[in-house]
Amino acid sequence: MASKSSAAVAVTAALLLGACTVENLAVVQTRTSEEIAAHAHPNLDLKDALSANLNRHVAQHYPKHPVVLDGAENAGIDASRHFFDSSETVVVSGTDISDQLRAASIAVVSHAPMLTIQDSNRNAVLAEIHRLGARYVLVVGDTKLAATQGELTIIKDPGTAEALGMLTAFSFKPKGITFPHDVPRAVAALGGEQATLLQPGWIRPTTTSTPQPAVRLQPFPAQSRRDADTAPIVLASAQSSVAAIATARAFGATVRILEHPDPRFNVETMRHVTGLSDQPVVALGSHFGSADQLAHRIKLLDATAQYQPGEGKRGLVFPKRIVVTETIRLAEARPDAPLDVREKIAQLKRREATHGQVFDGIISPSFVLDATAMAPHVVDVWVDAISQAGGYALIIHPELNSDPGWADILKKPNVGVALEKPTIEQFEVTQNWLATMVRNEGLPQKILLVDQVDFSPAQCPAPADELAVVWQTRVTNPDRYHAVMANLPVGIYPGLSLEKDDPATAGTVKELNPRPVVLNRYDD
Repeated sequence: MASKSSAAVAVTAALLLGACTVENLAVVQTRTSEEIAAHAHPNLDLKDALSANLNRHVAQHYPKHPVVLDGAENAGIDASRHFFDSSETVVVSGTDISDQLRAASIAVVSHAPMLTIQDSNRNAVLAEIHRLGARYVLVVGDTKLAATQGELTIIKDPGTAEALGMLTAFSFKPKGITFPHDVPRAVAALGGEQATLLQPGWIRPTTTSTPQPAVRLQPFPAQSRRDADTAPIVLASAQSSVAAIATARAFGATVRILEHPDPRFNVETMRHVTGLSDQPVVALGSHFGSADQLAHRIKLLDATAQYQPGEGKRGLVFPKRIVVTETIRLAEARPDAPLDVREKIAQLKRREATHGQVFDGIISPSFVLDATAMAPHVVDVWVDAISQAGGYALIIHPELNSDPGWADILKKPNVGVALEKPTIEQFEVTQNWLATMVRNEGLPQKILLVDQVDFSPAQCPAPADELAVVWQTRVTNPDRYHAVMANLPVGIYPGLSLEKDDPATAGTVKELNPRPVVLNRYDD
């Protein structure tokens, strides 16, 4: 078999490399109106997005299921492997954000994969360059790559505005990015037709490249776009690497930026993926979970028309929400008196207002209702009042799963379960039946709060995607709190319970690390 090097053809600076015509693409698959209708969505907010997602033309060689690219060390290697079988050109940058953005800007307009190199991944990056059969490597920033070797030409970018024109023959228009969290969206918006130079607006313009004398630079050849609008939908988030996003855009794929890697986060993230649990979709980064987990989450959002209580049309309880709650012993209260319900909610809202001054995101009121020995119809008075206030009701009762009278209450989207001093077996049983209810009934994610636990969270089974498990402690000393909460498994959230007269304030709670997402004050 001939080597990639011997198979490569000579090129000139002005030649467009690696052209790929529509005729060379695999046959594309289309979806009939009957197939689209078969995916009828219970949520009218997603109806149009569902139709648009399923009516895309996607080349048949892409797998009909989600694919998650690992994105190890933010190098972009997995994205390069996924999208490019070969490439005559590659852009390699150092880890400095200015260099990465400059490299991304060049890579997208040149239709070349981008890789980010550092000492720990040097061999992997070099291996990927070899796999691609590259003949030209443009180096942006401090990479310590060796000079030209054999048929591989290393081109050093001086890092100046003048160099861009000499290297690419494009006229780049500078565009500043105001905040670091805007970087993924800015890279995803880069186009292959208009040359845009992205620059980090939060730091002073500089370059990590060694200044070079004004000499004529060897041009970096441009390739033609590989994709003809037949690539699958590509998902990225704030944790996705610049190199991976740039490589997908260089290929020609459209990249959708999700505010959170779990697409159930809100109605906007849902629209990006609805209907795609068994269709081609590529997620950039292991923070999206496994491919099976991503498919499962899409199935969950496609099964429900309900949202979390409060603003925002959210499918997930957390992140970007603080639940301010109070535990009520209903046997000692007056559960049949609506006036008591309204007064308690008013008190909770006053507490909520103080927390809203120091926390970002949604502040949701909630009650933990200790309904031990109470009948479902009595507790329902409280649940209805809490629902009207846009809050959560978390119920403590030993027979929630065995007494059918609780089923209708638990099916309400704002009702969850709380466990006091559970054994690990009780926790596991409760998690299993509650997650099954959410899945079978097409409900949004539910809160499962566990308090005064005498076993380690590391002993718990993996938390179900259907639930937001909150691990609540009564420790307020910062060091002790951190010791308890520092190693919570992914998917289990920290909660803090306070006695009625505890002097802790919203300001002191804010300093705890990790910051609790549930703040519970006991009324006893």
